[in-house]
Amino acid sequence: MVNQNGKTVVVKLPMEQSHIDSTETSPLNQRLRDNNSDISSSPSSAVNSDQSSKKLLHNSSTNQSRKILLNIFVDVIVLCLVGSAIVIFFLIGEPYERGFFCNDESLLHPHHTSTVKHWMLFLFGIVVPIVVIFFNEIVRSKKNLDEKSELKLFNWTISACKQNLYKFIGMFLLGTASCQLLTDIGKYSIGRYRPYFITLCQPILSDGTNCSDPKNLYQYITNFTCNNPAVTEKMLKDIRMSFPSANSSFSFFTMTYCALYLNARFEWNGTKILNYFLQFMLIALAWFTSLSRISDYKHHWSDVLAGSTLGFLLAIFVCHFILKLQKREKCSNLKLPSTKYELSTQTQNQI
Repeated sequence: MVNQNGKTVVVKLPMEQSHIDSTETSPLNQRLRDNNSDISSSPSSAVNSDQSSKKLLHNSSTNQSRKILLNIFVDVIVLCLVGSAIVIFFLIGEPYERGFFCNDESLLHPHHTSTVKHWMLFLFGIVVPIVVIFFNEIVRSKKNLDEKSELKLFNWTISACKQNLYKFIGMFLLGTASCQLLTDIGKYSIGRYRPYFITLCQPILSDGTNCSDPKNLYQYITNFTCNNPAVTEKMLKDIRMSFPSANSSFSFFTMTYCALYLNARFEWNGTKILNYFLQFMLIALAWFTSLSRISDYKHHWSDVLAGSTLGFLLAIFVCHFILKLQKREKCSNLKLPSTKYELSTQTQNQI
């Protein structure tokens, strides 16, 4: 509005056009247009992000599957190596050849059959522990007592129960094979005669005499042949492998392993006596098996002691230092203080 010579003149400025121009060139409007363009392109970027995440997830699953297969392959190779060493000892191994004295009373015992047969040893030493581990892990999975997460092997899901079965049964088999290998190393390295050696072999010396000749009583004899026609080559080999006792090492390893497993993994809401009774029975079976080797004159007492110690210590080593089996105490009743007052109250009660 302008006053010219008493007249009022109204001048209209292009406010709308200037407003539009200023609005279009303002930084705020430029930012809004950028946001709108981002929004218009957001569906395609979301699809790309989803595809990349799926690709990363697939690669991670594939790497995990390959790692699982590699671990299984290594475990199988190790087990096969230990088993192959045992087979080589059995097929081509020759025990150390040592001499003997004809008046050695520890070699004059009668030849008896074994009280604990091989099928009994296999049943209680292999089948029973595997069955115990299998059913106990199934029960634990039903009660959701394990905190392990599931693993993916390509399109298969490996539950916590299957992981534990593979772990405990696999280590049991590997430990049993390792125990047998260590026992065979001792047998073939020492070559000690069994208590019934002279009775079964009936040795004939190089000069044609035998142990009943008085001149041979105090001689250390190394050159001899067995005169018993019923003795086979397998028996002649076995008769020189008394130390250490394989039955004792085998029974003590398997039974101790199973007992330690039950102590750590067996959950029973009732009395604890059942768990301790089962462990006691397992150790009692191993103890009885070892003692029967002495009463049957299959081994000397020192052979049984060495074999039992070997199996017992190896089972403890496997359970505590490899599997790290230990009893976990329940902490459901433990409540942490949430306030300073509760903390001070607990401190005063402890004092």
